[in-house]
Amino acid sequence: MGRLRRIALPAAAALFAVCALWPQVAASGIAAQGGLSAMAPADRYFGRLKLSYITINNTFQHTAIQAGEYTTDSGIANKVDFAMEALNDWRNQFPRDPHLSRSYFLGQITLKKIWIKDYQDKAWSYMQYIVTTYPTSYFGKTIAAELAKGFTQHYFAPAVPCGEPAPALPSGPVDNGKFKVVVHAAPCMEAAPSPSPAPASAAPAGVALAGVSWKLVELEGKAVVTPPNAVAPSLHFDAAEKRVSGSTGCNNLTGTYAFDGATLHLSPLATTRMACLNPDVQALETAFLAALQKVTSYRIEGGNLRLLAGETLVATFARSASD
Repeated sequence: MGRLRRIALPAAAALFAVCALWPQVAASGIAAQGGLSAMAPADRYFGRLKLSYITINNTFQHTAIQAGEYTTDSGIANKVDFAMEALNDWRNQFPRDPHLSRSYFLGQITLKKIWIKDYQDKAWSYMQYIVTTYPTSYFGKTIAAELAKGFTQHYFAPAVPCGEPAPALPSGPVDNGKFKVVVHAAPCMEAAPSPSPAPASAAPAGVALAGVSWKLVELEGKAVVTPPNAVAPSLHFDAAEKRVSGSTGCNNLTGTYAFDGATLHLSPLATTRMACLNPDVQALETAFLAALQKVTSYRIEGGNLRLLAGETLVATFARSASD
């Protein structure tokens, strides 16, 4: 159900078209919306993860590609949640910013690919916002033409334990004129074993996470061996600024993070652009950054930091010798 599929060509073409046409669209939009004073500064950041408008757009674009034809992947949905939160904050602070139209357009492309009802509802609201707020823009006209052909929501019915009767589904699409709803049957859930009591340190306060330099020792189930003359990948969390920094083993990285109890989410991370001449270091950097973007929670056990994606352990860190 959450399996990623290859991106559909029409959706990819739409993303590239938005990028190509944006300079002309923005020029006309700035004049119509009240000039440069209506625009958010490039160094203004929004939402809990303090995302710039460029990062918001990049998040929507990247998750649309990751989603393929459709997805229910919680990792993708979590990234989109933070982008939507930041977009809403941006809109509240700069409601006449003409760049909003592009971000909402990119957002609805991604939201339509997440086959969960709340995200399908949000896609519909984004499309309505675009056509009512920017009716004469490229994005408004594009969405209006799409809605004229019809809009279909797709989402899965709630999963039930295996062996229990599944809820009755509509015999066909719920058709209300050009607005349709298709509910897909979800696979049953295998009963999970009773969980063991969590160790006392499994869900520590945020201060236990921050203020320590964490050295990567295991990635995706494999021990990490730092190549000769290379720097070990590492992370450092700043509780006051809610920022994360560190090294990929080749480049420095930086970003923001948000946590609630044992839940942890990292923003898309920025890195320096030094060439990694050692192919092993380059491969480690690529795998490390990819793993960090999947993180949804953390535990501290036996003095080690463990980062998880759902129930899957993706990375383990040890305290640096200096701490």
